[in-house]
Amino acid sequence: MQFPKILGNLTFRQVSSIPSRLWQMEQPSGLNVLDWHIHSRVSRQPEHMQHKKPSQSHKCGIAFLQKNAELRAVEVTKSISVWLVDDEHDFRETMAAGLSMEKGLGVRSFDCSETAFRELSHGSAPPDLILLDVRMPGIGGLRSIPRFKQLAPTAKVLMLTMSDSREDIEVSMQAGAFSYIRKTAGLNETVTAIRKAISGYRHLDQASLSTVLSGFESRRSKPSGISLTLREQEVLRLLDAGLGRETIAMRLRIGEGTVVTHLKSLYAKLGVHKVTEALRRAREEGLI
Repeated sequence: MQFPKILGNLTFRQVSSIPSRLWQMEQPSGLNVLDWHIHSRVSRQPEHMQHKKPSQSHKCGIAFLQKNAELRAVEVTKSISVWLVDDEHDFRETMAAGLSMEKGLGVRSFDCSETAFRELSHGSAPPDLILLDVRMPGIGGLRSIPRFKQLAPTAKVLMLTMSDSREDIEVSMQAGAFSYIRKTAGLNETVTAIRKAISGYRHLDQASLSTVLSGFESRRSKPSGISLTLREQEVLRLLDAGLGRETIAMRLRIGEGTVVTHLKSLYAKLGVHKVTEALRRAREEGLI
């Protein structure tokens, strides 16, 4: 049985709905299969009916079928490349198997960030999206985000983790993660988050969203009594973005010694002795 080439744009259901006798007919040139179907029906009508204009509803119905065929063709042919980076073997294998069964998703899995870095460094095509765990041996997920953004700048990074820490959520988003999901959210919500990310929409599962919103509430109800200068606020925000002293100096167009002076002032006001403590205290006080 010879199928017209245009059938490659149709779903199986649409193809199977066309009467089998039409396959034995010669397809008139210039007609796609839907028009061909209409042509074959019209040609069997009485002559006085063949020149009757189709109704508006008939036109809309055909337009819908044609558009649906186009959309389905795009859905089937466009594959989303997903890399899953997680050190937990059982979860990684189960999630990868589940995602691989989803239409239009191609999945590769890695047990650590370093392995994925090597793949990208050796010329592997970057994925469309990276599912990344927060807690892993070696280079953890939070520290991996900037490197992934450097090696695969167009890839969306979606954190997939058991951590419900507000600090982990905020740090990952500030480092460049696009979305954040708890592993307990399940396969369906993970797939939803992937498709939303590819379409440009961020996603937080309900538990993570509640954590973030409760953090906003606690900050609003407990205003900080710590007063920072405008420059100290700028330095603090750049520290929070993961920048070092030299980069901060270039960004603010000041000397590195001046940055050190601002850091000492920040440490004194926050009652801490190092950057990580300063950032944690600043979040607790609602300063960042």
